[in-house]
Amino acid sequence: MEKQLGDVIVDIPPLAPSLKSARCRTPDEFLAHRANFGDTTYAVSIFDESRVGDEIWYFSNDLQEAVVIGLRWHECNCALEQYPLEQDGEIVYGYRARDCLNSKYIGELLHEGWLWKAAGANMNEVATPEIMTRVRIELFKYLAETSGLFMVLDFSKPDRELEYLQHWENELE
Repeated sequence: MEKQLGDVIVDIPPLAPSLKSARCRTPDEFLAHRANFGDTTYAVSIFDESRVGDEIWYFSNDLQEAVVIGLRWHECNCALEQYPLEQDGEIVYGYRARDCLNSKYIGELLHEGWLWKAAGANMNEVATPEIMTRVRIELFKYLAETSGLFMVLDFSKPDRELEYLQHWENELE
C-alpha cells in the first residue's frame, strides 16, 4: 500500500484583536490604565525604538488575543503550516511560517522538539489546526522572552511582573 502525501495543516487564523491600549510613561501610569481596563491578565508592548520610555501597552484577558497583538500576524495573513514531505520512501513533516517577518528563523524554531513538547504535541505526527495554534502560543511565549520584538506581562504570574515594574521604577529614579 502506497503512502499518500496529505494536506498542508495551518493554525487557526487569529482574529483581529479588540485593542485596549494606553501610553504608559511610568509604572504608576501603567497600573492605573491596567486597573481602568479591569486588571487585565496580559499586557503587551511592541518594541519601537522611537518610543523607548513612552511605550504603548495593549491590555487583554485573552491569551490568544495577546498572541495576536504581539505577533501581529493578523495584519499580514501569517500562519504556521505543517506540510508532508516524502523522504527515503517515508512521509515526514516540514514546517514554515507563511508570510511573516523572520520566517526563516521561525521556520527553524518550528523544527525544535522542545517547542512541540511545550505545546503538548509531537512534531513527527500529523498535526491539527488546534495543535498548530498551541504551537503558535508557545512560539509567542518564547519570542516574548528572547526576541526583543515585543514584551508581555502575564499577571497570572504576578511576582515576576511586579519585579519588572519595580525595575522600571528604579530606572526612572
